[in-house]
Amino acid sequence: MIRRAAFFLFLLAQFHGFAQEQLITVGMQYKPIFASKFFGAGEVSASDSNFTVSVKPTWGHSYGMIIRRGFTKTISLETGINYVRRRYGMSCTDTDSGFTDKSDFSIISYEIPTQMLIYVRLGERFYMNNAFGLSLTAFASDVESHGTDQRFFQYSRMTTNFLSAALIANVGFEYRSKKAGFYYLGASFHKPVKNIANSYATYNQDPFRSHTAFFDLTGTYLTVDLRYFFHEAPVKPKKKKKS
Repeated sequence: MIRRAAFFLFLLAQFHGFAQEQLITVGMQYKPIFASKFFGAGEVSASDSNFTVSVKPTWGHSYGMIIRRGFTKTISLETGINYVRRRYGMSCTDTDSGFTDKSDFSIISYEIPTQMLIYVRLGERFYMNNAFGLSLTAFASDVESHGTDQRFFQYSRMTTNFLSAALIANVGFEYRSKKAGFYYLGASFHKPVKNIANSYATYNQDPFRSHTAFFDLTGTYLTVDLRYFFHEAPVKPKKKKKS
């Protein structure tokens, strides 16, 4: 369904693009990732007997470059490349021994998003947009971290060796100045099509006893989007030479 809708919008953009302004713009973006319990982006818990682990997403960030191809003043196609750092805080408790500890870790990835944007004009230079699309993600490596006590550690193994996909959606507001570029403020939702990591946390209670709790990380996150696009002149259609 998503592929059909994207294909339809692409054809619509091509059809209208011949009669109206066409624009290619390059921009930069910074996206703070904020912790949220909504849309499956919240805390994860796992246990093994009396050993319990809680993993909670914390503040992260994403930044990168954007290339936008405008077909009309209300429809654009956008792509680029982003660096993404997801951060997690982890705590554990073993009620049998009274052991507690904390740790934190980060998952680094690189993303190539592609999305179709539809604009609603709010004023002479103000626009609101809605967007949806797909993002291809490459993860840097598996992740291991330890608590303050070396007997407690976690290991997260990425579920894909190369590229994985995610659904993305966006809403925001844009001011298009005459000569100083475009300024954008919005929010995005990023939902991987499958869990990004299979993880476990282990507590070695003594040389003869250990506890291991297994859990998965969805990788879902929400962001605040800050963007700036450099000023560019519209693309002029090439004139056909007379034979």
